[in-house]
Amino acid sequence: MRAASRAVAALFFLVILAGCSLNYTEPRKFAIVFGINTYPGNNLAYPVDDATDVTAILTANGFASGDVILRTETSATKTQLTTDLTSLAGVMSSDDLFVFYYSGHGVSYPYQGADHEWILPTGSVDAGGYLVAANAILDTELGTMLDVLPTKRRVVILDSCNSGGFMGSGLEADTVPPALYQHTAEAGRITPETIVKALQNYAAFSSAGAGGISPYKALVIAAAGADESSYEGGAPYNHGIATYYLLQAPARGDLNGDGVVTVLETFALMKAGIDQTWNSGYAKPYEVFAPHVSGGPIDLVLF
Repeated sequence: MRAASRAVAALFFLVILAGCSLNYTEPRKFAIVFGINTYPGNNLAYPVDDATDVTAILTANGFASGDVILRTETSATKTQLTTDLTSLAGVMSSDDLFVFYYSGHGVSYPYQGADHEWILPTGSVDAGGYLVAANAILDTELGTMLDVLPTKRRVVILDSCNSGGFMGSGLEADTVPPALYQHTAEAGRITPETIVKALQNYAAFSSAGAGGISPYKALVIAAAGADESSYEGGAPYNHGIATYYLLQAPARGDLNGDGVVTVLETFALMKAGIDQTWNSGYAKPYEVFAPHVSGGPIDLVLF
């Protein structure tokens, strides 16, 4: 009797299922990509190339070309980012993925009595080399700017100095690069106190980076810590060092072989590349750095 009842129940389920249409719409992927080379008195060499090539890998890996907005040099402003986010908010759904990529200068600079980190789109540095706060993007501000989007599936990738300050909680991966220990006395630039400070900032990240982006607003890959510089390099890189490895993620980032590349897999590839190649050979001792990632147990498919 029980076997017969199970068979009837299964048949009933199949009849119901046959009468239903399963409609599934593949989520779209959107991105805004910024790259700025030109700054008063302090130009960079590769951010425009970084942004151009990041746009190319996005459009080759699941992002429709019309859904990726590339802004370089004079078009890469804070006002333009606000306009672009508002425009995307009108076409995105709650299931869609959004990526913001930035390559350019970043700084740590006091604001309203506390240390903060900033990224510097065009117009945020005046002719004298001073910060124009109204045109720069503060660590506390970027997450709020993203709130206009209807989706919570957001990824921020920052190839800039001090970018780890854009992470807003302790839910992040942070290490001291092994190469750093090898050069603690090199030219007096890196000392044991430097390492202690980095570890203290990690242990107390809730205060050091409390103004950044909550992992519930976006996952963040930062090229460097809140107190670190990031670097760019000529051949064989010809890119920001972090971006050089980011560009390899679609081809090499599927670390578990499941057919997709997630944010955490992308970070793992970037970190391994920087540690094994840049930090271990090409960098000067004081140019050693480590990327960071936020999110804790949260992960998103990027490619």
